[in-house]
Amino acid sequence: MEIGEWQSHFRDLYGRRNAAFISNRSRLISYLSVSIRNLAKGYRKAWPKPELELAASSVFGWTMAVANSFEGLPLQRAMGFKWGGRRCVYCDQNPCGCVEDRPAMNRVFDPANKNNNYSWPLSNFQLALREKYLGRNQALGLPYAFGRLFEELGEVTALDAEVAIDQPTVEEIEREYALELADILGWLLSICNLLEIDLETAILKAYGQSCVECAKQPCVCGKLTLQQGRFRRARPFAQHG
Repeated sequence: MEIGEWQSHFRDLYGRRNAAFISNRSRLISYLSVSIRNLAKGYRKAWPKPELELAASSVFGWTMAVANSFEGLPLQRAMGFKWGGRRCVYCDQNPCGCVEDRPAMNRVFDPANKNNNYSWPLSNFQLALREKYLGRNQALGLPYAFGRLFEELGEVTALDAEVAIDQPTVEEIEREYALELADILGWLLSICNLLEIDLETAILKAYGQSCVECAKQPCVCGKLTLQQGRFRRARPFAQHG
C-alpha cells in the first residue's frame, strides 16, 4: 500500500477514537515518542522478533496519527522526495557516501524530478533504503540508528513549538511536517532493515483488518493515557516490565 493509503486506513481505524480522546497534535506526538521508546527498549532487552515487529508497527501507526492531524498532509509526496530515488538525496550516490557534516537539502518539493518515484508502496521505500543505506548503517550500528530516530522525533517536537512562535503559512507548516515525518519513517525503515523486519508485512498483521487491541474496525478502545512515560491502558509489552 502507498503511504497515502496507509494514512486513510489508519484514519478509518483510529480517527474517531483519536478525535474523541486525544486533544491536540502535541499529545499525538507524545504517543509517538512513547512508541519509539518502546521499540528502542525492545531492541535493548532483546525482545522476541514478533514483539519487535509489533513495536515497529506501533511507531508507524502513531506517525500516521500525527500525519492525520492535518487535512491531507502530503506525506507520500515527501517520502518520494526524500527516499523515492535510487540515489541518496544528499550525496547523490548509491550506496550512500554521506559524511556527518553534509550539505543542507533543498526543502522545496520538486515533483518534476523524474528520477524519484512518488507513488511507491511502503515496501518499495524499505527496499530502496536498504539498497542505499544498509552498508553504512550496519557499520554505524543500531544504537546510532536509534539515536537518529530520536533526533528526528526531536525535530517534530521542535516544529510543533516553532509553528506557534513563527506563524508560518499553512503550506509551509504542511511541508515541514511532511518532511520531518518522512525522516522518522526513513529511520524507522532503516532500523527495520537492520532488525530484518518487513515493516509492511508486520503492519498488515497487526493493523490490517482491525485494531490490535479491541479487534474492532473502527477501534472502540477507551481513553489512552500516559503515566510515567508508559501506556497505562492496553500496553502490549507489559510482561517485560
